[in-house]
Amino acid sequence: MKKFISALFLLIFSLAIAESFDFTKVNIDSLNSIAHQAYQQENYQKAAEYYLQYMQYDVKNGSVCYNLACCYGLLGNEELAVKYLEHAYENGFTNLEHIQNDPDFDKVRNGKEFAALIKQLNRKNKAP
Repeated sequence: MKKFISALFLLIFSLAIAESFDFTKVNIDSLNSIAHQAYQQENYQKAAEYYLQYMQYDVKNGSVCYNLACCYGLLGNEELAVKYLEHAYENGFTNLEHIQNDPDFDKVRNGKEFAALIKQLNRKNKAP
């Protein structure tokens, strides 16, 4: 019974917060700034969390998505680095030379998924 009451309380509390949240008051520039600051402090997990929050409001920002991919590269998470790098490319971050030489991807560069993505992006880049 205690678990049920706790769960019910949590649900009611969550709904109250959700109703009071005003997304129009979110300053995405400050999210980007905090993410960049965390990145500079080499807190890549925290930076990734803020970049993800930013992307909830602007999913088409290729540069922010690229920065998110870099965080995951630095964390050694090939799957997420590839996912967001592909999304960044699709949304305007198409500098392949930079992508291929960025040290942020050193931990994932030799992975199968990363190599396959680079190959795919090179083909796209050469297509008319």
